[in-house]
Amino acid sequence: MIHSNSMNIKNYLFAILVFIIICSCQEKDEPSAQFELLTEDYTGVNFSNDLTESTQLNIFSYLYFYNGGGVAAGDLNGDGLPDL
Repeated sequence: MIHSNSMNIKNYLFAILVFIIICSCQEKDEPSAQFELLTEDYTGVNFSNDLTESTQLNIFSYLYFYNGGGVAAGDLNGDGLPDL
């Protein structure tokens, strides 16, 4: 009886191992792009957050040196188009 249970457990573990190997070997589909890079000529937006470090102004003396540069988009006027 103990031998039978031991074999069942081994068969069960072997089946799980085979299942994991088969699942990990399957090809994964490439995720579709959620964003598309548009040129500034197309969008009319020209933004560049250029920072120049110095001995007085750098990440060590001012912890938030690289924080805060960005652009936000939302439909503020309700026309269905993103506003910057």
